[in-house]
Formats: sequence, C-alpha cells, structure tokens
Amino acid sequence: MLAHVFVSLAIARPCTNDSLLEAVDRAILTALEPDAAAGAFETAATRANAALSCLDERISPNAAARYHFLNAIRGFINDDTAQVDDSLFSAVVAWPKFGLDPNVWPLGHPIWDAVAQARQRGAKRDAKRIPAVGWQTRLYFDGTALPRRQAPVRPTIVQRMTRQEWTTSYLPMGSSIEDVGLDLMDRGLRIHLATGAAVSVGEPLDDGTRAQPAAQALVPLELGIGLDGRRSWIRGQAAFGALLSGQFLYTGLDDAIRASQVAGTLALAAGTRVSRRTRVGVLGGAQLPSRAVARLLIGTDLGRRGVIELRPGVNFTTAMTFEPAMALLAGFIIR
Repeated sequence: MLAHVFVSLAIARPCTNDSLLEAVDRAILTALEPDAAAGAFETAATRANAALSCLDERISPNAAARYHFLNAIRGFINDDTAQVDDSLFSAVVAWPKFGLDPNVWPLGHPIWDAVAQARQRGAKRDAKRIPAVGWQTRLYFDGTALPRRQAPVRPTIVQRMTRQEWTTSYLPMGSSIEDVGLDLMDRGLRIHLATGAAVSVGEPLDDGTRAQPAAQALVPLELGIGLDGRRSWIRGQAAFGALLSGQFLYTGLDDAIRASQVAGTLALAAGTRVSRRTRVGVLGGAQLPSRAVARLLIGTDLGRRGVIELRPGVNFTTAMTFEPAMALLAGFIIR
C-alpha cells in the first residue's frame, strides 16, 4: 500500500504544533456542521495535511493524537471501520490523556464506544524493524523516539530530524518508511578521522647476503573531508604517519624504527553507494616523498559513527615501477 505523502504548501504562518492543532480542530468542527458545503470537510482536512507536512518542530503528543482523531472521523464519514479503529488506537497510544468532549460529542454517539475499544487495545504496542539510520538522524513516531531501528505497527506520524531540519510524513496502516521515500541516511558534509595499517612491496632489498623484497609499512593518521549525496560521494583526505623501512622483516623492529621516516599522503576519492551502509570508489593521490598511489576503495559504516575501509591498489615510484599495496583503516565519523 502506498502511503499518502503530503507536500508542504508555502504558507506565511509558522509550521508549529499550534498551527497544526488549529487546522485539525477546524477540520473536525467542519465535519460536525450539518449545513457545511459539499467537500468542505475534505478541503479543511487537506489544509490540516499541509500543516502537518510543513511542521518544523517535534510534534506534541496532543497534536499527534488530534491528527489521528481527524483520520478516525474521515473513517466514520467514509464508513471505513478499520480506519476508525486503527486511527483511534494511534490516538490513545500517542497521548494517553486523549478523550472526547461531551459538549461536542453527545453521549451515546458511536465514537464513544470506539474510543473505549481503542483504550482496551492500547496495551499492545507491536514494533517492526526499519532500515539503518544515519548517526546524525533522529526518528520520532508521534513525537516519541522508539528503541533504535524500530517503528510502530499502526498509523503513525514519522518525523526525521537531521541537523535541526525536520521532515514529517503520515504513514497509514500497512505502509512503511520506504513507501514515503524517507531517506534515513545522512547527506551533506562528512568528516572522518581514521587510523590503520598499509603495506607495500617493492624492489628487492640487498641485505649483504641475498636479495629480499623490500616491504614497507605505513601507520597513518588520516583526516577525510567530503560531500555525501544520495547515491554518489567525493572526498579529499590527508594522512601522515611513520613509514617503516623494510628492514624490520630481516634485521628487527629497532633497525626499522631507526630507518623510518615521516610520510604524508594527499589524495582524492570518489565513488557511489551500493547499499545504505556500503560504498565503493577509487582513490588517487601522492605519497611523499616519492610515490603516487592508486587504490580501489571498499568501505562500510559501522553503527552510528564507525567506518572501516579496505584499499587494495598500487604505488608508482619515480623510477616508473609499481608496488602492490594494501591498506586497512578504521575510523570515526566526526560529522
């Protein structure tokens, strides 16, 4: 079932809980007017939908419950018992203090029994798994943050808050976050700090008795700054660390440390996402003092802020030779 996605309308008034409640209450009163013009209720309900979709703050439990109640009234008008029951259930779960005004709804009206049944059902709060969420993104359902990667199995108002920017959508019964196209991954500026190990194997090293492959190990500290799009990404990065001489393979770590030097790498990487967490790309740059680097990059995000990348590739030396290389880095997303 496709969910209803309400497109924000350009309105001069602020998109607050107060403006939403005003629009919802106006639509409810319109439904109670016996002399209301044909289509007046749907017009008022559409304005309430617009007030919800432009909401730029966390919805209050009261406002969420009143909006669900509006949808229950729509169910009464359309003789849709399932919509009435599900919407009233969402109303009493969103705000346990929700109730009917006897001055508006006379005792004996069938909606009183429907609300009572919803309260009896209200003790059951099923949840389902949702896709991974970016570490800067927060999800709220009817104004409440549920345990990570869970969503209620009922009509709900879902809000995404990323960098203080709000997106609000209504999910009817049987719909999901994917149905409304709500992007849960962070977009925009991304900064990470990482460390790990890199090894390359180059020209033979003569230790005085025999020729051995010259292996060098780099222990880098890397800072990467880039931009993440919906599908593609680009990043510039700088790494500095100790480049250990290949002698540590043959004459011991102490000699390798004495023969080590500080090495720096400046590189540019770009690629695409193959899933919500996994990215692939290519990396090219220069490693001081005398190498160019080319890498295939395979990375994945771990949890809310972790990142790990595998980088097989080659180094090109000033002698126009190449060295097989491999790097594995783990890091932390700063922003």
